[in-house]
Amino acid sequence: MPGTESIPPQFRPAYTRSKTGCRTCRARRIRCDELPGACKNCTSTGRKCDYDLHRLPGKRKSTLPLIFGVERHGWILTSDEQRCFSYFQHRTVASIADLFDSPLWERHILRLSCTEPAVCHAVNMLSAIQQAAEANRMRLSGVQSENSHLMFALEQSVRASALLRRRQGSNDPQLIHTILTCCLLFVIGEHMRGNFDMAIIHVKHGMQILREAQSRGQRIDPALVDYLHHLDMEADLYRQIVQQENIEREEPDWVTKDDPIIIQSPADARVAFMKISNHSIRFIGYAWQSPKSKILDEYDTFWLTRQRILSRYQQFTQALNLFYQAHAHTLTGKEHRAIAVLQHLEVVQTVSLKLTLHDSSDASLISDFTTLLSSSLTIMSVIARSTTTLIIEPLVIGGLHIVATLCPDFALRVQALDAMRSWPHSEGLVNSEVWAALATEALKADLLQRIAKDGENRTGVAYPTETNQFLVEVLRSTHTAKDWAPVLAKNLDIGGLLSPSGSESIPEALPK
Repeated sequence: MPGTESIPPQFRPAYTRSKTGCRTCRARRIRCDELPGACKNCTSTGRKCDYDLHRLPGKRKSTLPLIFGVERHGWILTSDEQRCFSYFQHRTVASIADLFDSPLWERHILRLSCTEPAVCHAVNMLSAIQQAAEANRMRLSGVQSENSHLMFALEQSVRASALLRRRQGSNDPQLIHTILTCCLLFVIGEHMRGNFDMAIIHVKHGMQILREAQSRGQRIDPALVDYLHHLDMEADLYRQIVQQENIEREEPDWVTKDDPIIIQSPADARVAFMKISNHSIRFIGYAWQSPKSKILDEYDTFWLTRQRILSRYQQFTQALNLFYQAHAHTLTGKEHRAIAVLQHLEVVQTVSLKLTLHDSSDASLISDFTTLLSSSLTIMSVIARSTTTLIIEPLVIGGLHIVATLCPDFALRVQALDAMRSWPHSEGLVNSEVWAALATEALKADLLQRIAKDGENRTGVAYPTETNQFLVEVLRSTHTAKDWAPVLAKNLDIGGLLSPSGSESIPEALPK
C-alpha cells in the first residue's frame, strides 16, 4: 500500500501469510486465491498450478542467507525450498568441505542442483531430513510420519523421482550424472531417517546403473564414481555377503602388485587412503559376518589377505610421514587437520584388522584399544567446531564402536560409549545413535556373561538396565538387521529386544 512506510508499525494494516497457496503463486510472491484444483492466477496466465501437500513449520529468522531461484536457478523456488537449499549450501556442503576439499559436493552437486530440478528436489529432501535428524539427535527410526520436515522431504523426493521418470529413454548425456547424483542423495537421506533397508537398495541400484553406463563407455565424474564405490563397500556392513566364497579372489590388483604409494599433497593422501580403506572395510565386514568355524577353516587365506592390507597401510603411513615432514611448514590449518584425520583413520583400520583374527579378550590388545580411544577423542576435539552432523565418510564412530564393543577393559568401553553418545552424527552409512545402542547391548551381554562366571559384578561398571526404545524402533523397521556386521560380530540377540518384555532377565547378584 503506497505511503505505509510513513505509518507507525502499530497502525499499519495487518496481513496474514497464506500457508496453503499454490506453489506457483508463492514462488511468484503474489496472493493466491487458493481455488481447489487450479487457482485463477495460474489458469488465467497459462501457468501450471501445483499445490504442496506439506509445508515446513514457521521458524524464527535464520542466520543463513536466503537464495533466490530467479538469480541462481533456471526456475523459481518456493520459500520452503529456498530455506532448505540455503541450509544445504551454507551448512551441509560448507561443513563437509571443512575437513577435505570436496569437488563432488562443492562443485558437482551444487552445479547440478542449479541446472537439474530433480537434483534440486533431492538436495532439498536431504536438507529437510538432516534438519529433522539434528533436532532429534540423529534418532530417526524410519517410522515417524508426522514430522513436518520428514513429510516435506518425502514430497521433495517424490518430485525428484517423477522428474527422473519423465526422462526415461532420453539420450541426454547429462542424464546419467543426474540419476547417479540423485541416487547418492537418496542413499544418504534414507540412511539419516533410519530407512536402512532402502538405503542399501539405493546403493545397489546405483552401482548397477553405474556399471551399465561404464560398459557403454560413458564417462562419469571420477569423484562421483569413487564415492558410490565407497558407499557400496560400506553397504556390506548391513547385509550378509554370500557371494564372496573366496575372499582372496576379491582382492584388487593393487593389493598383490604392491605398487609404491606416492603422496605430494593432502588430496593425494586422501585418495591413497580411500583406495586401501575401501578394500579394508569390505574385508573387515566379511570377517565380522563369518562364523569362527569358517575363519578357522580358512585361516591362512584370511591371514594372508589381512597381512597384505596391513602392509599397504604401513606403506601409506611411511609415505604420509615423509610428505608431512617435508611440507608441514607450508600447510594450511585445514590441511593440517586433514593429515591428522588420515592418521587417525589409519589407526582405526589397523586395529580393526588386528581384531578380525584375534581374540578381543586378549589383554595384550589393551594398548591398541587405549590408542584407538585416545585417537578418537583427539579427533573429536579437533573438529568439534564443525556445525554439521553429517560427515560423508567414516570418522570416529567406527573406532569408538570397536572399543565400546570389543575391549576387555569395561571402563574403557564405557568411556567409548559416553563419547559416542556425545557425538550425534551420521558418518557415511554409520549412525552414532544406532551403533551406540548396539554397543550398549553388547556391553549388557558381556556383563551378564562375566557375572555368570564370577557370581557377582566385579567390573566396576553399572549394568544398563533400560531398553533403548530407539533401537527397538530401528530394528522393527529394518528387515535385515540380523545380518548387520555389528550384530553378527557379537552374536547379539536382537530378537530379545523385540520381545514383549524388551529386555533380558537381570541376575539377582547384579545391583539394579
